[in-house]
Amino acid sequence: MAALVVQRPAQYHPRSSTHRETQDPKNSWPTRNRRRPNQTRRRTRGLISSFTPDRLTLYDWIDAHERPVITPYLNPKLLMRFMKGPYLHRIYYGHGQNFPPNTKGFLYFHKPALNPHIASGAIRFRLVPTPDPQLFNQGTDLIMERTGLPWEMPLIHLLTSPCHWALYDALRVDAAVPPAVDHQVRGMLPRAMLTGRRWTGQVLSSILDPFYVDFSLISFRFAILEPDRIAHIDKAHRWMTTHRWSERPKGVPFSGVGLCQFEICPGVKEREDPKLVVRLLKYLKPPNPADRYKQREGELIQKVGLHGLKPVMRSVDILTSHSLRLLQEHRTCHITE
Repeated sequence: MAALVVQRPAQYHPRSSTHRETQDPKNSWPTRNRRRPNQTRRRTRGLISSFTPDRLTLYDWIDAHERPVITPYLNPKLLMRFMKGPYLHRIYYGHGQNFPPNTKGFLYFHKPALNPHIASGAIRFRLVPTPDPQLFNQGTDLIMERTGLPWEMPLIHLLTSPCHWALYDALRVDAAVPPAVDHQVRGMLPRAMLTGRRWTGQVLSSILDPFYVDFSLISFRFAILEPDRIAHIDKAHRWMTTHRWSERPKGVPFSGVGLCQFEICPGVKEREDPKLVVRLLKYLKPPNPADRYKQREGELIQKVGLHGLKPVMRSVDILTSHSLRLLQEHRTCHITE
């Protein structure tokens, strides 16, 4: 018995020119012309090929206008550890915050000229309205609305946070972090910062540098760039010292953002060691007028105790000998003045 043979209708390749001509344009397969808008949207993410201003291209340009996160693509040539990993990297403006309006420009590596420390430097965002690298020098850095300081991702954050290792590797390939610098910086980091968890904190070039404190948070921490090491201060504390839950106010009793500085305070009792305290220099963002408790400019930072407010103090044992000596010399100069 002869087999029944069913002849299938001829199928045309979607890229065939004759097929595109005979097909209805509304139901036709997507062509290169139809993919251009998608390519344009992808281009706004940025395809990072370099963090050096002299080697930037128009494809490095990023449009972060009011976005909660930017997802630039890393050029595979910049990747070392993640050759088969994600080429897409997420960069946030702040916790639960969108990038400000008209945030468009280039990511680049900034090395401060006034701080020669080997671990100094950070990735910043240079605001440039159009994808033209020639306008880089005419642009300005993105400023944090909360603090008035440049938005940046410090080099120490990139090295100690696993979610940023791809960016750190890209800096190594891009020659922003030479192998000798990478080896030396790794040797200076304390063990507390190499736990494999994301480390967030402010990086100070000296213990005397002013820093900002968000009083709506319960803790703040620092990395201090010393000549022969990177010191770590985990300044975690509670604004309330009472252990009675019924007496604790809901949430954090303070608000606002202030510019502060470390100081040495002599011991209250006889033969008591000096204490590390924090002084509020000025407010960058004023506190809520309805707050029951407020930090005062020019005075030491306070916390709520059983009998009212009391200064936040820590033992000087958390400091290195270099930082302690700088604070003592600074206090001596103020006393003599």
